[in-house]
Parts: sequence; C-alpha cells; structure tokens
Amino acid sequence: MKVSVNKLNCLKIVYKYIYNFRKGISGNFAKILLAYASSQLFGNLLQLAAGLLIVHWIIPEIYGKFSGAGIFLGYLSLLHLGVLNGLNRELPVEHGRKNFDKVKHLSAVAYWVVLFIGIPSALVLTGLALHAVFTGHIEFAWVYLAYATSAFFLLLNKFYLHVLYRTNNDFEKLTKITIILSIASIITVLLIWVMPDLKGLSVRLIILNLVEFYLLYYFRPIRVKPR
Repeated sequence: MKVSVNKLNCLKIVYKYIYNFRKGISGNFAKILLAYASSQLFGNLLQLAAGLLIVHWIIPEIYGKFSGAGIFLGYLSLLHLGVLNGLNRELPVEHGRKNFDKVKHLSAVAYWVVLFIGIPSALVLTGLALHAVFTGHIEFAWVYLAYATSAFFLLLNKFYLHVLYRTNNDFEKLTKITIILSIASIITVLLIWVMPDLKGLSVRLIILNLVEFYLLYYFRPIRVKPR
C-alpha cells in the first residue's frame, strides 16, 4: 500500500509538471517560438542555396584561398575567455528578477570586452590590407579588409548582441532579422556571379557583416555604453 501511495504521488508530480509545461508553451509564446524556429530553418535553406551557387560560380582554388584566410576567426571567438558565456547565463536570471541595473551593468562590461578584442584585431587586418595595396596585391587587400570587418563584428554579431534579445517581443525581432539576413545572403550571391573572384567574395562578406550588425544593433533591447 505504501508503494502504491508513493507511485500515486509521483504520477501527480509528473502530471502537474506536464500540465504547467503545456500551459507555459501555449498561446502567444508557442507562436513566437514556432515563428523563430521556422525563420531559422528558412535561413539555413537559403544559406545552403547560396553556398551551392557560390561553389558553382567560383573555382575551388579561389574559394579555398578566401576561406583559409579566415581560419583565425575560430580562435578569435575564444579570446573573451568565457565572459560572453557568463553573460548568456546571468542575463536571463537577472532579467527575470527584474534587476535591471545589474542587467545594464553586465551588458556594459561585456560590451567593453567585445570592443577590446574586436578593435585591435580589425586594426591589424586593416594594416595588412593597406600593405597589400602598397605592394600591388589588390585582391588580397580586399580579403584582408573583409576579414577586418569580420574580426570587428564577430563577437558583436554572433555572441554579444544576440544575448541581449530575451523577451517574447525580442524573439519576434530576431525572427524578422533572421529572415532579412537570409534574403540578403541569397541576393548578395549575385556579386559572385558578377565578380567570381576574391574581390566578389570579400565585398559580399563586408555587406553581410554590416547588414547583420545594423539590424541587431538598431533593434537591440538593451542600450548601454561600454565601460
């Protein structure tokens, strides 16, 4: 009898958990979540299509040189030493507690860390681009310039700004941003059709970096200065 009572209590706890979970994902939140997931899928499909077109229009040697020049970005993304991971963990907690002063403080400090890494990296690559210009390697100058923008915007676009979007309204904004970026990704492939070389790949990357930053920065829900 005692075992049966324990089982019954466990079933009640499980039922209550399932009921609360279904209640939590119902209504407006479920629609927002579905829309955001759909936009991600839509974006992945368009990026796949863009990638196939690029491979079709450009020779592998050129694409390999361009991709190889950006291998450092993987290491650059580690230089924040876990600061942005901490922001991603702590920001929802403090936001849920309505501790908005702490939210702004954490965001401002992380913003400073991102710029501390991004600005010097971009300056170094810009210097390499200028050196390539003076030595007559114009195509490689475009590559260095493209990756200078990537170095500056990498932590901003891919880590910091995304973390600031936390509420239902924020996810609605992210859904629209994702769709716009996906469309921009497929449209800018035309640049590769016109310029199937390093310059075309570089100009496309610069445009996508700038568009992504503009959208994420313009609609950002938390507005702070780095400190």
